[in-house]
Amino acid sequence: RTFGGRLAFPGCISTAGPVATGTDDEVIRYCRDTLEIMMPGGGYCFAPTHCLQDNSPTENVLAMYDAALAFGKYSPVGTNESSASVSEGSFAPLGCIGKREKPQQTANHDGRA
Repeated sequence: RTFGGRLAFPGCISTAGPVATGTDDEVIRYCRDTLEIMMPGGGYCFAPTHCLQDNSPTENVLAMYDAALAFGKYSPVGTNESSASVSEGSFAPLGCIGKREKPQQTANHDGRA
């Protein structure tokens, strides 16, 4: 509230929280809640607080960015609205219908999975 109109804030998405240990639904809720706190006044850049670690499931990383695309859009310049306040249950991953399929494991260069 104090600095939103004068400073940019990147990050605020914990790499040790739901992105690493939660379900994709928990990640979406966590990211939406963070956006609702950080977006008012402008100047928020959605990003993890640190580099994503290899313990973060791919599904959670995709859910994190899907949430940013769904809930993290500022309105056109000159308006004070943002789309950060979206009701529970209205989220659908972009380009997907229903649950995201688990990625299939592929063989590496020496033929092992």
